Amino acid sequence: MSLHLLPEWSPEWSQDILGPDFHAATMPLGDDPDGETDIYATVVRYSPTDASRLRSRPAMLFVHGMSDYFFHRHVAEFFHQCGWAVYAIDLRKCGRSWRPGQRWHHTTDITQYFEELTSALAYLSDTHNTVVIQGHSTGGLVVALWLNHVRHTNPELHVHVPGAVLNSPWLDMMVPKPVSETLKPVLRWAGARWPDVSMPAGNLTAYGKSVSAEHYGEWVIDPDMKPLSGHQRILDGSAPSFVARILSIPALQIAGFHCWCCVRQNPGRGANTHQKWTPPT
Repeated sequence: MSLHLLPEWSPEWSQDILGPDFHAATMPLGDDPDGETDIYATVVRYSPTDASRLRSRPAMLFVHGMSDYFFHRHVAEFFHQCGWAVYAIDLRKCGRSWRPGQRWHHTTDITQYFEELTSALAYLSDTHNTVVIQGHSTGGLVVALWLNHVRHTNPELHVHVPGAVLNSPWLDMMVPKPVSETLKPVLRWAGARWPDVSMPAGNLTAYGKSVSAEHYGEWVIDPDMKPLSGHQRILDGSAPSFVARILSIPALQIAGFHCWCCVRQNPGRGANTHQKWTPPT
């Protein structure tokens, strides 16, 4: 895959929607390869202290999933207390990066996200030297594919990433493998034939209500950026692209109660943490 590399990105930070301790910078990406309005990405930084004091810390970059954006104040605060410089990115047409004339989260190829991720990593690696990537849900799939791409195309940049955390990554379909393999070409064909047809998703609001402070949860969520049932999905959009990439990479998934990302115990949570995870013998 050929990747259009942006000129070196020099962020201009301003206060973010999450409050005075958060700052955001817009990354212009130019023309949309899918023919919608000009595209942008947005990098968010948590800096409750002077930003220059963050340079001595390793950086952690959060990458969201489908129908999502970065709103997790508590996560940023937790990892900052653990010694990290915390950043997040809202990918093109997602969250803060959406613009009028665009379909939320719409892309015909998820490798298009590599552009803003690579530019963000280049900036962070120059500022912090060490960067760990956290990818959630479909963001976990994007991160795995992207880091493999960087490993082959830009090893000098890849060396700054000692590891990645895939949080509930969408690496497989919840159906038998023969069914998922059959779905890939079907969705590609259907997407090309009926590009604007909505995909049936059902009234899947239970999870959204369980975490939203307006219902049964604790998190303050912008309903435009993250609707309770998710954004509408169309056939010629992200869904076929994600499905087509699933099962194309090997991955080891580990479940446990210890987090090697934490450099010290968090007294508020009473978490028993380790500086580095080692497999049991």
